[in-house]
Amino acid sequence: MEDENTATVVEGHPVDLGVAVLLLVLVASLMGGLFLKKKHSKYLQEAGLATLIGVFCGLLLKLSSRQELLKPVISFNEDIFLIMLLPPIIFDSGYGMQRKVFYKNFGGILVYAFLGTLVSTLLVGLLTWAVGQIGFAKGFTAIESFAFGALISATDPVSVLATFKELQADPDLHSFIFGESIFNDAVSIVLFKVFMKMNTQMKADGGGLSAFTIFWAFLTFCWIFVMSTVVGAFVACLCAWITKKLDLRDGEHELTESAFVILMPWVAYLLSEAAGLSGIVAILFCGAFMGTYTYHNLSEAAQRTTVKFFNVMTMMAETIVFCYMGLALFTFQHPYSSVGIGLIIWTLVIVNIARAANVYGCSFLINLIRKTHKISKSFQFVMWFSGLRGAIAFCLALRCVTEFPTDEGLHGTGIFTVTLFYVMFTVLFVGSFMQPVLDKCGVLGANHKELADPTESDKWDSTKASCCSEPKRFMLQLDARVIKPFLVNSAPLLSHHGGGHAHQSLESQPLHLEDHVTHEIGGHSDDEEFNGRLATSESIDGAAREHRDSL
Repeated sequence: MEDENTATVVEGHPVDLGVAVLLLVLVASLMGGLFLKKKHSKYLQEAGLATLIGVFCGLLLKLSSRQELLKPVISFNEDIFLIMLLPPIIFDSGYGMQRKVFYKNFGGILVYAFLGTLVSTLLVGLLTWAVGQIGFAKGFTAIESFAFGALISATDPVSVLATFKELQADPDLHSFIFGESIFNDAVSIVLFKVFMKMNTQMKADGGGLSAFTIFWAFLTFCWIFVMSTVVGAFVACLCAWITKKLDLRDGEHELTESAFVILMPWVAYLLSEAAGLSGIVAILFCGAFMGTYTYHNLSEAAQRTTVKFFNVMTMMAETIVFCYMGLALFTFQHPYSSVGIGLIIWTLVIVNIARAANVYGCSFLINLIRKTHKISKSFQFVMWFSGLRGAIAFCLALRCVTEFPTDEGLHGTGIFTVTLFYVMFTVLFVGSFMQPVLDKCGVLGANHKELADPTESDKWDSTKASCCSEPKRFMLQLDARVIKPFLVNSAPLLSHHGGGHAHQSLESQPLHLEDHVTHEIGGHSDDEEFNGRLATSESIDGAAREHRDSL
Protein backbone atom coordinates (compact mmCIF):
# COMPACT_ATOMS: atom_id res chain seq x y z
CA MET A 1 0.00 0.00 0.00
CA GLU A 2 2.84 2.34 0.90
CA ASP A 3 4.59 1.56 -2.38
CA GLU A 4 1.44 2.52 -4.32
CA ASN A 5 1.21 5.86 -2.53
CA THR A 6 4.86 6.55 -3.16
CA ALA A 7 4.46 5.70 -6.82
CA THR A 8 1.49 8.03 -7.07
CA VAL A 9 3.44 10.89 -5.54
CA VAL A 10 6.42 10.29 -7.79
CA GLU A 11 4.19 9.98 -10.84
CA GLY A 12 2.29 13.15 -9.99
CA HIS A 13 5.38 15.18 -9.19
CA PRO A 14 6.23 16.11 -12.81
CA VAL A 15 2.72 17.47 -13.29
CA ASP A 16 3.02 19.74 -10.27
CA LEU A 17 6.48 20.83 -11.33
CA GLY A 18 5.39 21.44 -14.90
CA VAL A 19 2.45 23.60 -13.85
CA ALA A 20 4.72 25.49 -11.47
CA VAL A 21 7.16 26.15 -14.33
CA LEU A 22 4.35 27.47 -16.52
CA LEU A 23 3.06 29.76 -13.77
CA LEU A 24 6.55 31.10 -13.09
CA VAL A 25 7.05 31.83 -16.79
CA LEU A 26 3.67 33.60 -16.91
CA VAL A 27 4.41 35.67 -13.79
CA ALA A 28 7.86 36.61 -15.09
CA SER A 29 6.33 37.70 -18.42
CA LEU A 30 3.62 39.78 -16.75
CA MET A 31 6.09 41.50 -14.43
CA GLY A 32 8.49 42.07 -17.30
CA GLY A 33 5.68 43.59 -19.37
CA LEU A 34 4.79 45.89 -16.49
CA PHE A 35 8.42 46.97 -16.25
CA LEU A 36 8.50 47.75 -19.99
CA LYS A 37 5.34 49.84 -19.66
CA LYS A 38 6.74 51.85 -16.76
CA LYS A 39 9.98 52.44 -18.63
CA HIS A 40 8.12 53.26 -21.89
CA SER A 41 10.30 50.86 -23.86
CA LYS A 42 10.65 52.03 -27.45
CA TYR A 43 11.91 48.82 -29.00
CA LEU A 44 11.10 45.69 -26.99
CA GLN A 45 7.33 45.10 -26.64
CA GLU A 46 5.46 42.88 -24.17
CA ALA A 47 4.78 40.15 -26.73
CA GLY A 48 8.46 40.05 -27.67
CA LEU A 49 9.53 39.86 -24.04
CA ALA A 50 7.12 36.98 -23.31
CA THR A 51 8.48 35.12 -26.34
CA LEU A 52 12.09 35.66 -25.25
CA ILE A 53 11.31 34.44 -21.73
CA GLY A 54 9.73 31.35 -23.26
CA VAL A 55 12.82 30.76 -25.42
CA PHE A 56 15.10 31.11 -22.40
CA CYS A 57 13.02 28.71 -20.29
CA GLY A 58 12.80 26.25 -23.18
CA LEU A 59 16.57 26.29 -23.53
CA LEU A 60 17.02 25.65 -19.80
CA LEU A 61 14.52 22.84 -20.02
CA LYS A 62 16.34 21.26 -22.94
CA LEU A 63 19.58 21.30 -20.96
CA SER A 64 17.84 20.01 -17.84
CA SER A 65 17.81 16.39 -16.78
CA ARG A 66 14.04 16.65 -16.22
CA GLN A 67 13.30 17.43 -19.87
CA GLU A 68 11.47 14.20 -20.71
CA LEU A 69 9.38 14.37 -17.53
CA LEU A 70 8.26 17.96 -18.03
CA LYS A 71 7.83 18.02 -21.81
CA PRO A 72 4.32 16.41 -21.85
CA VAL A 73 3.13 19.02 -19.35
CA ILE A 74 4.50 22.19 -20.93
CA SER A 75 3.95 21.11 -24.54
CA PHE A 76 1.28 23.26 -26.17
CA ASN A 77 -2.19 21.74 -25.81
CA GLU A 78 -4.31 22.68 -28.80
CA ASP A 79 -7.61 21.84 -27.09
CA ILE A 80 -6.83 24.09 -24.11
CA PHE A 81 -5.96 26.94 -26.44
CA LEU A 82 -9.06 26.51 -28.61
CA ILE A 83 -11.50 26.23 -25.71
CA MET A 84 -9.97 28.31 -22.91
CA LEU A 85 -7.48 30.82 -24.33
CA LEU A 86 -8.67 31.79 -27.81
CA PRO A 87 -12.39 32.55 -27.07
CA PRO A 88 -11.77 35.40 -24.58
CA ILE A 89 -9.22 36.99 -26.94
CA ILE A 90 -11.69 37.09 -29.81
CA PHE A 91 -14.72 37.96 -27.67
CA ASP A 92 -12.95 40.88 -26.03
CA SER A 93 -12.21 42.31 -29.48
CA GLY A 94 -15.92 42.38 -30.29
CA TYR A 95 -17.15 43.30 -26.80
CA GLY A 96 -14.87 46.34 -26.59
CA MET A 97 -15.28 47.41 -30.20
CA GLN A 98 -15.80 51.15 -30.75
CA ARG A 99 -18.75 51.08 -33.11
CA LYS A 100 -18.43 54.67 -34.30
CA VAL A 101 -14.82 54.21 -35.34
CA PHE A 102 -15.66 50.87 -36.90
CA TYR A 103 -18.61 52.20 -38.92
CA LYS A 104 -16.59 55.12 -40.19
CA ASN A 105 -14.32 52.78 -42.16
CA PHE A 106 -16.68 49.83 -42.36
CA GLY A 107 -16.49 49.36 -46.13
CA GLY A 108 -12.70 49.62 -46.25
CA ILE A 109 -12.28 47.22 -43.33
CA LEU A 110 -14.41 44.60 -45.09
CA VAL A 111 -12.34 44.98 -48.26
CA TYR A 112 -9.09 44.39 -46.38
CA ALA A 113 -10.51 41.57 -44.26
CA PHE A 114 -12.29 39.59 -46.98
CA LEU A 115 -10.77 40.42 -50.36
CA GLY A 116 -7.31 41.15 -48.95
CA THR A 117 -7.15 37.97 -46.88
CA LEU A 118 -8.35 35.89 -49.82
CA VAL A 119 -5.70 37.44 -52.10
CA SER A 120 -3.01 36.86 -49.48
CA THR A 121 -4.07 33.25 -48.93
CA LEU A 122 -4.12 32.36 -52.61
CA LEU A 123 -0.87 34.18 -53.36
CA VAL A 124 1.03 32.57 -50.48
CA GLY A 125 -0.35 29.15 -51.33
CA LEU A 126 0.46 29.43 -55.03
CA LEU A 127 3.97 30.82 -54.56
CA THR A 128 4.85 28.35 -51.78
CA TRP A 129 3.73 25.44 -53.93
CA ALA A 130 5.62 26.85 -56.95
CA VAL A 131 8.85 27.22 -54.96
CA GLY A 132 8.70 23.55 -54.08
CA GLN A 133 7.80 22.47 -57.60
CA ILE A 134 10.60 24.47 -59.21
CA GLY A 135 13.10 23.13 -56.68
CA PHE A 136 14.16 26.38 -55.05
CA ALA A 137 13.43 24.83 -51.64
CA LYS A 138 11.64 21.93 -50.01
CA GLY A 139 7.94 22.35 -50.68
CA PHE A 140 4.47 21.29 -49.60
CA THR A 141 1.66 19.68 -51.53
CA ALA A 142 -0.93 21.98 -53.16
CA ILE A 143 -3.55 21.63 -50.42
CA GLU A 144 -0.90 22.02 -47.70
CA SER A 145 0.42 25.15 -49.38
CA PHE A 146 -3.01 26.78 -49.45
CA ALA A 147 -3.71 25.73 -45.86
CA PHE A 148 -0.41 27.37 -44.93
CA GLY A 149 -1.46 30.46 -46.90
CA ALA A 150 -4.70 30.67 -44.91
CA LEU A 151 -3.11 30.35 -41.47
CA ILE A 152 -0.17 32.68 -42.16
CA SER A 153 -2.58 35.37 -43.44
CA ALA A 154 -4.09 35.73 -39.97
CA THR A 155 -2.64 38.94 -38.53
CA ASP A 156 -2.29 39.55 -34.81
CA PRO A 157 -0.97 43.11 -34.27
CA VAL A 158 -1.15 43.02 -30.46
CA SER A 159 2.04 45.02 -29.99
CA VAL A 160 1.03 47.49 -32.71
CA LEU A 161 -2.38 48.23 -31.20
CA ALA A 162 -0.86 48.59 -27.74
CA THR A 163 1.60 51.12 -29.16
CA PHE A 164 -1.22 52.93 -30.96
CA LYS A 165 -3.21 53.24 -27.75
CA GLU A 166 -0.27 54.42 -25.66
CA LEU A 167 1.02 56.97 -28.19
CA GLN A 168 -2.41 58.11 -29.49
CA ALA A 169 -1.97 57.12 -33.12
CA ASP A 170 -4.20 58.38 -35.90
CA PRO A 171 -7.75 57.11 -35.18
CA ASP A 172 -8.49 56.12 -38.79
CA LEU A 173 -5.32 54.07 -39.01
CA HIS A 174 -6.12 52.45 -35.67
CA SER A 175 -9.61 51.53 -36.85
CA PHE A 176 -8.30 50.02 -40.10
CA ILE A 177 -5.70 47.83 -38.41
CA PHE A 178 -7.96 46.83 -35.53
CA GLY A 179 -10.99 46.15 -37.75
CA GLU A 180 -8.96 44.23 -40.31
CA SER A 181 -7.30 42.11 -37.65
CA ILE A 182 -10.50 40.89 -35.99
CA PHE A 183 -12.30 40.07 -39.23
CA ASN A 184 -9.09 38.84 -40.84
CA ASP A 185 -8.70 36.23 -38.09
CA ALA A 186 -12.23 35.01 -38.65
CA VAL A 187 -11.81 34.82 -42.44
CA SER A 188 -8.44 33.05 -42.16
CA ILE A 189 -9.82 30.45 -39.78
CA VAL A 190 -12.82 29.75 -41.99
CA LEU A 191 -10.57 29.44 -45.05
CA PHE A 192 -8.30 27.07 -43.12
CA LYS A 193 -11.31 24.99 -42.08
CA VAL A 194 -12.46 24.86 -45.73
CA PHE A 195 -9.04 23.63 -46.87
CA MET A 196 -9.12 20.96 -44.16
CA LYS A 197 -12.51 19.81 -45.44
CA MET A 198 -11.15 19.82 -48.99
CA ASN A 199 -8.21 17.68 -47.86
CA THR A 200 -10.56 15.17 -46.27
CA GLN A 201 -12.82 15.05 -49.32
CA MET A 202 -9.88 14.66 -51.72
CA LYS A 203 -8.56 11.76 -49.66
CA ALA A 204 -11.98 10.11 -49.70
CA ASP A 205 -12.42 10.61 -53.45
CA GLY A 206 -8.83 9.71 -54.23
CA GLY A 207 -8.51 12.63 -56.62
CA GLY A 208 -7.03 16.10 -56.90
CA LEU A 209 -8.42 19.58 -57.25
CA SER A 210 -11.29 20.07 -59.67
CA ALA A 211 -13.70 22.83 -60.63
CA PHE A 212 -16.40 21.16 -58.57
CA THR A 213 -14.13 20.98 -55.51
CA ILE A 214 -13.31 24.68 -55.79
CA PHE A 215 -16.99 25.60 -56.21
CA TRP A 216 -17.89 23.40 -53.25
CA ALA A 217 -15.17 25.10 -51.19
CA PHE A 218 -16.62 28.54 -52.02
CA LEU A 219 -20.12 27.48 -50.96
CA THR A 220 -18.70 25.92 -47.79
CA PHE A 221 -16.91 29.15 -46.91
CA CYS A 222 -20.08 31.23 -47.36
CA TRP A 223 -22.18 28.74 -45.38
CA ILE A 224 -19.75 28.52 -42.46
CA PHE A 225 -19.26 32.28 -42.20
CA VAL A 226 -22.92 33.25 -42.51
CA MET A 227 -24.29 30.56 -40.19
CA SER A 228 -21.56 31.16 -37.59
CA THR A 229 -22.51 34.84 -37.62
CA VAL A 230 -26.16 33.90 -37.13
CA VAL A 231 -25.32 31.65 -34.18
CA GLY A 232 -23.23 34.33 -32.47
CA ALA A 233 -25.81 37.07 -33.06
CA PHE A 234 -28.67 34.85 -31.87
CA VAL A 235 -26.95 33.93 -28.59
CA ALA A 236 -26.05 37.59 -27.97
CA CYS A 237 -29.58 38.83 -28.70
CA LEU A 238 -31.03 36.09 -26.50
CA CYS A 239 -28.71 37.18 -23.70
CA ALA A 240 -29.73 40.82 -24.19
CA TRP A 241 -33.44 39.97 -24.19
CA ILE A 242 -33.15 37.88 -21.01
CA THR A 243 -31.21 40.56 -19.15
CA LYS A 244 -33.73 43.18 -20.27
CA LYS A 245 -36.70 41.16 -19.05
CA LEU A 246 -35.04 40.39 -15.71
CA ASP A 247 -34.06 44.08 -15.24
CA LEU A 248 -30.88 43.49 -13.26
CA ARG A 249 -29.77 47.11 -13.10
CA ASP A 250 -30.45 47.46 -9.37
CA GLY A 251 -27.08 45.80 -8.68
CA GLU A 252 -28.44 43.28 -6.18
CA HIS A 253 -27.41 40.29 -8.31
CA GLU A 254 -24.02 41.44 -9.58
CA LEU A 255 -22.31 38.04 -9.37
CA THR A 256 -25.13 36.16 -11.07
CA GLU A 257 -25.52 38.57 -13.98
CA SER A 258 -21.74 38.74 -14.43
CA ALA A 259 -21.46 34.94 -14.49
CA PHE A 260 -24.31 34.76 -17.00
CA VAL A 261 -22.66 37.24 -19.37
CA ILE A 262 -19.26 35.55 -18.99
CA LEU A 263 -20.60 32.08 -19.84
CA MET A 264 -22.79 32.97 -22.83
CA PRO A 265 -19.88 33.59 -25.25
CA TRP A 266 -18.61 30.07 -24.67
CA VAL A 267 -22.11 28.79 -25.40
CA ALA A 268 -22.00 30.51 -28.80
CA TYR A 269 -18.48 29.26 -29.45
CA LEU A 270 -19.12 25.61 -28.55
CA LEU A 271 -22.52 25.45 -30.27
CA SER A 272 -20.95 26.71 -33.47
CA GLU A 273 -18.04 24.28 -33.26
CA ALA A 274 -20.38 21.38 -32.49
CA ALA A 275 -22.40 22.22 -35.60
CA GLY A 276 -19.27 22.10 -37.78
CA LEU A 277 -19.17 25.90 -38.12
CA SER A 278 -16.57 28.44 -36.93
CA GLY A 279 -16.61 29.19 -33.23
CA ILE A 280 -14.27 32.13 -33.80
CA VAL A 281 -16.72 33.90 -36.11
CA ALA A 282 -19.60 33.11 -33.76
CA ILE A 283 -17.91 34.45 -30.64
CA LEU A 284 -16.65 37.54 -32.48
CA PHE A 285 -20.14 38.61 -33.50
CA CYS A 286 -21.49 37.47 -30.15
CA GLY A 287 -19.09 39.92 -28.51
CA ALA A 288 -20.02 42.74 -30.89
CA PHE A 289 -23.75 42.27 -30.30
CA MET A 290 -23.41 41.80 -26.53
CA GLY A 291 -21.27 44.93 -26.29
CA THR A 292 -23.94 46.84 -28.19
CA TYR A 293 -27.08 45.54 -26.45
CA THR A 294 -26.48 43.29 -23.40
CA TYR A 295 -23.99 45.67 -21.83
CA HIS A 296 -26.67 48.36 -21.39
CA ASN A 297 -28.96 46.01 -19.45
CA LEU A 298 -26.41 45.25 -16.73
CA SER A 299 -25.88 47.02 -13.44
CA GLU A 300 -22.90 49.34 -13.27
CA ALA A 301 -21.04 46.86 -11.07
CA ALA A 302 -21.64 44.01 -13.53
CA GLN A 303 -20.53 46.20 -16.42
CA ARG A 304 -17.28 46.88 -14.64
CA THR A 305 -16.84 43.21 -13.69
CA THR A 306 -17.41 41.79 -17.18
CA VAL A 307 -15.15 44.33 -18.89
CA LYS A 308 -12.32 43.76 -16.41
CA PHE A 309 -12.74 39.98 -16.53
CA PHE A 310 -12.32 39.77 -20.28
CA ASN A 311 -9.50 42.33 -20.26
CA VAL A 312 -7.57 40.22 -17.75
CA MET A 313 -8.38 36.95 -19.54
CA THR A 314 -7.23 38.39 -22.85
CA MET A 315 -3.98 39.71 -21.42
CA MET A 316 -3.17 36.39 -19.70
CA ALA A 317 -4.19 34.28 -22.70
CA GLU A 318 -2.04 36.28 -25.12
CA THR A 319 0.91 36.20 -22.74
CA ILE A 320 0.60 32.43 -22.32
CA VAL A 321 0.51 31.91 -26.08
CA PHE A 322 3.63 34.00 -26.67
CA CYS A 323 5.42 32.15 -23.86
CA TYR A 324 4.44 28.85 -25.44
CA MET A 325 5.85 30.02 -28.77
CA GLY A 326 9.22 30.52 -27.14
CA LEU A 327 9.03 27.18 -25.37
CA ALA A 328 8.04 25.40 -28.61
CA LEU A 329 11.36 26.37 -30.17
CA PHE A 330 13.04 23.72 -27.98
CA THR A 331 10.25 21.46 -26.74
CA PHE A 332 8.95 20.52 -30.23
CA GLN A 333 10.76 18.11 -32.54
CA HIS A 334 11.36 20.37 -35.54
CA PRO A 335 12.43 18.79 -38.85
CA TYR A 336 15.23 21.31 -39.40
CA SER A 337 17.11 19.09 -41.81
CA SER A 338 14.01 18.59 -43.97
CA VAL A 339 12.86 22.22 -43.90
CA GLY A 340 16.20 23.84 -44.60
CA ILE A 341 17.07 27.52 -44.42
CA GLY A 342 15.92 28.04 -48.01
CA LEU A 343 12.22 27.44 -47.26
CA ILE A 344 12.33 29.78 -44.26
CA ILE A 345 13.91 32.58 -46.33
CA TRP A 346 11.45 32.04 -49.16
CA THR A 347 8.60 32.18 -46.63
CA LEU A 348 9.77 35.59 -45.42
CA VAL A 349 9.81 36.87 -49.01
CA ILE A 350 6.53 35.29 -50.13
CA VAL A 351 4.44 36.29 -47.09
CA ASN A 352 5.61 39.89 -47.26
CA ILE A 353 4.88 40.05 -50.99
CA ALA A 354 1.38 38.71 -50.31
CA ARG A 355 0.89 41.24 -47.51
CA ALA A 356 1.93 44.04 -49.85
CA ALA A 357 -0.50 42.81 -52.51
CA ASN A 358 -3.21 42.73 -49.86
CA VAL A 359 -2.64 46.22 -48.46
CA TYR A 360 -1.64 48.16 -51.56
CA GLY A 361 -4.08 46.41 -53.87
CA CYS A 362 -7.07 46.89 -51.56
CA SER A 363 -6.03 50.48 -50.81
CA PHE A 364 -5.98 51.22 -54.53
CA LEU A 365 -9.54 49.89 -54.90
CA ILE A 366 -10.79 51.79 -51.85
CA ASN A 367 -9.24 55.06 -53.03
CA LEU A 368 -10.87 54.57 -56.43
CA ILE A 369 -14.28 54.37 -54.79
CA ARG A 370 -13.82 57.02 -52.11
CA LYS A 371 -14.32 60.66 -52.96
CA THR A 372 -12.83 61.86 -49.68
CA HIS A 373 -10.80 60.40 -46.80
CA LYS A 374 -8.46 58.51 -49.14
CA ILE A 375 -5.87 56.20 -47.61
CA SER A 376 -2.45 57.84 -47.74
CA LYS A 377 0.81 56.15 -48.69
CA SER A 378 2.10 56.43 -45.13
CA PHE A 379 -1.03 54.67 -43.84
CA GLN A 380 -0.57 51.91 -46.39
CA PHE A 381 3.07 51.38 -45.43
CA VAL A 382 2.23 51.19 -41.71
CA MET A 383 -0.57 48.70 -42.43
CA TRP A 384 1.85 46.55 -44.42
CA PHE A 385 4.58 46.78 -41.80
CA SER A 386 2.21 46.07 -38.90
CA GLY A 387 1.04 42.71 -40.24
CA LEU A 388 2.42 40.76 -37.30
CA ARG A 389 1.47 37.11 -36.84
CA GLY A 390 0.71 35.54 -33.49
CA ALA A 391 -1.68 33.28 -31.62
CA ILE A 392 -4.06 32.33 -34.46
CA ALA A 393 -1.31 31.37 -36.91
CA PHE A 394 0.55 29.43 -34.22
CA CYS A 395 -2.50 27.40 -33.20
CA LEU A 396 -3.60 26.61 -36.75
CA ALA A 397 -0.06 25.52 -37.62
CA LEU A 398 -0.11 23.19 -34.61
CA ARG A 399 -3.35 21.69 -35.92
CA CYS A 400 -1.58 20.95 -39.22
CA VAL A 401 0.67 18.52 -37.35
CA THR A 402 -2.31 16.24 -36.74
CA GLU A 403 -4.23 17.03 -39.94
CA PHE A 404 -1.43 16.24 -42.41
CA PRO A 405 0.57 12.99 -42.33
CA THR A 406 4.22 13.00 -41.32
CA ASP A 407 5.29 9.73 -42.88
CA GLU A 408 7.14 11.41 -45.73
CA GLY A 409 8.15 14.93 -46.78
CA LEU A 410 7.49 18.04 -44.74
CA HIS A 411 3.73 18.07 -44.25
CA GLY A 412 2.33 19.21 -40.88
CA THR A 413 5.56 19.39 -38.89
CA GLY A 414 7.20 21.42 -41.64
CA ILE A 415 4.29 23.87 -41.71
CA PHE A 416 4.50 24.26 -37.93
CA THR A 417 8.26 24.89 -37.99
CA VAL A 418 8.10 27.47 -40.78
CA THR A 419 5.14 29.22 -39.13
CA LEU A 420 6.88 29.35 -35.76
CA PHE A 421 9.96 30.99 -37.26
CA TYR A 422 7.92 33.55 -39.17
CA VAL A 423 5.78 34.41 -36.13
CA MET A 424 8.87 34.90 -33.98
CA PHE A 425 10.45 37.02 -36.72
CA THR A 426 7.47 39.39 -36.83
CA VAL A 427 7.07 39.56 -33.04
CA LEU A 428 10.74 40.04 -32.18
CA PHE A 429 12.07 41.95 -35.18
CA VAL A 430 9.13 43.80 -36.75
CA GLY A 431 7.49 44.51 -33.38
CA SER A 432 10.71 45.97 -32.02
CA PHE A 433 10.89 48.56 -34.79
CA MET A 434 7.20 49.43 -34.74
CA GLN A 435 7.40 52.64 -32.74
CA PRO A 436 10.31 54.14 -34.74
CA VAL A 437 8.43 53.36 -37.97
CA LEU A 438 5.28 55.04 -36.64
CA ASP A 439 7.33 58.09 -35.69
CA LYS A 440 8.95 58.21 -39.11
CA CYS A 441 5.61 57.93 -40.93
CA GLY A 442 4.08 60.72 -38.84
CA VAL A 443 0.94 58.87 -37.74
CA LEU A 444 1.29 59.47 -33.98
CA GLY A 445 -0.21 62.18 -31.83
CA ALA A 446 -3.94 62.06 -32.71
CA ASN A 447 -6.35 62.34 -29.81
CA HIS A 448 -8.29 59.13 -29.22
CA LYS A 449 -11.01 60.93 -27.30
CA GLU A 450 -12.27 62.44 -30.51
CA LEU A 451 -13.55 59.02 -31.46
CA ALA A 452 -16.11 59.05 -28.67
CA ASP A 453 -17.71 62.32 -29.76
CA PRO A 454 -21.07 61.39 -31.30
CA THR A 455 -21.66 64.79 -32.87
CA GLU A 456 -18.38 65.71 -34.54
CA SER A 457 -16.02 63.06 -35.83
CA ASP A 458 -18.68 60.70 -37.11
CA LYS A 459 -20.94 63.11 -39.02
CA TRP A 460 -19.24 62.21 -42.25
CA ASP A 461 -19.77 58.53 -41.59
CA SER A 462 -23.51 58.35 -42.10
CA THR A 463 -24.31 61.07 -44.59
CA LYS A 464 -21.43 61.76 -46.97
CA ALA A 465 -21.83 60.21 -50.37
CA SER A 466 -20.13 56.86 -50.87
CA CYS A 467 -21.07 53.41 -52.06
CA CYS A 468 -21.57 52.32 -48.43
CA SER A 469 -23.50 55.35 -47.13
CA GLU A 470 -26.98 54.00 -47.85
CA PRO A 471 -26.39 50.52 -46.36
CA LYS A 472 -24.86 52.15 -43.27
CA ARG A 473 -27.78 54.56 -43.03
CA PHE A 474 -30.20 51.64 -43.19
CA MET A 475 -28.28 49.67 -40.55
CA LEU A 476 -28.19 52.62 -38.14
CA GLN A 477 -31.88 53.33 -38.72
CA LEU A 478 -32.82 49.69 -38.09
CA ASP A 479 -30.70 49.66 -34.96
CA ALA A 480 -32.19 52.88 -33.54
CA ARG A 481 -35.84 52.24 -34.42
CA VAL A 482 -36.24 48.47 -34.01
CA ILE A 483 -33.40 46.49 -32.45
CA LYS A 484 -32.42 48.70 -29.51
CA PRO A 485 -35.99 49.33 -28.29
CA PHE A 486 -36.57 45.55 -28.37
CA LEU A 487 -33.34 44.43 -26.66
CA VAL A 488 -32.19 47.33 -24.49
CA ASN A 489 -33.70 48.85 -21.35
CA SER A 490 -34.83 52.41 -21.97
CA ALA A 491 -32.61 54.01 -19.31
CA PRO A 492 -29.24 52.29 -18.82
CA LEU A 493 -27.71 52.78 -15.40
CA LEU A 494 -24.70 55.05 -15.96
CA SER A 495 -25.11 57.37 -13.03
CA HIS A 496 -21.55 58.71 -12.94
CA HIS A 497 -22.08 60.49 -16.25
CA GLY A 498 -24.31 62.94 -14.46
CA GLY A 499 -27.55 62.98 -16.40
CA GLY A 500 -26.99 63.91 -20.00
CA HIS A 501 -27.40 61.34 -22.68
CA ALA A 502 -26.86 58.32 -20.47
CA HIS A 503 -30.28 58.62 -18.82
CA GLN A 504 -32.35 59.51 -21.84
CA SER A 505 -34.91 57.01 -23.03
CA LEU A 506 -34.39 55.24 -26.30
CA GLU A 507 -38.03 55.67 -27.17
CA SER A 508 -37.78 59.42 -26.58
CA GLN A 509 -35.08 59.78 -29.25
CA PRO A 510 -36.67 58.60 -32.52
CA LEU A 511 -34.75 58.82 -35.75
CA HIS A 512 -37.07 59.68 -38.61
CA LEU A 513 -35.28 58.67 -41.78
CA GLU A 514 -38.44 59.29 -43.78
CA ASP A 515 -38.20 62.99 -42.85
CA HIS A 516 -34.69 63.11 -44.30
CA VAL A 517 -35.85 61.35 -47.46
CA THR A 518 -38.72 63.85 -47.81
CA HIS A 519 -36.22 66.69 -47.65
CA GLU A 520 -34.15 65.01 -50.38
CA ILE A 521 -37.17 64.65 -52.68
CA GLY A 522 -38.23 68.22 -52.09
CA GLY A 523 -34.77 69.51 -52.89
CA HIS A 524 -34.03 70.65 -49.31
CA SER A 525 -31.52 68.12 -48.03
CA ASP A 526 -30.71 68.73 -44.39
CA ASP A 527 -27.78 66.50 -43.52
CA GLU A 528 -26.97 68.42 -40.38
CA GLU A 529 -30.43 67.79 -38.93
CA PHE A 530 -30.18 64.13 -39.82
CA ASN A 531 -26.74 63.97 -38.22
CA GLY A 532 -28.07 65.43 -35.01
CA ARG A 533 -30.89 62.91 -34.79
CA LEU A 534 -28.56 60.06 -35.63
CA ALA A 535 -26.07 61.15 -33.00
CA THR A 536 -28.78 61.49 -30.36
CA SER A 537 -30.21 58.07 -31.14
CA GLU A 538 -26.78 56.59 -30.44
CA SER A 539 -26.02 58.71 -27.39
CA ILE A 540 -26.64 55.86 -24.98
CA ASP A 541 -24.21 53.68 -26.87
CA GLY A 542 -21.61 56.44 -26.93
CA ALA A 543 -21.91 57.17 -23.22
CA ALA A 544 -21.68 53.50 -22.38
CA ARG A 545 -18.62 53.13 -24.58
CA GLU A 546 -16.93 56.03 -22.79
CA HIS A 547 -17.82 54.39 -19.51
CA ARG A 548 -16.35 51.09 -20.65
CA ASP A 549 -13.13 52.74 -21.82
CA SER A 550 -12.76 54.50 -18.49
CA LEU A 551 -12.86 51.26 -16.51
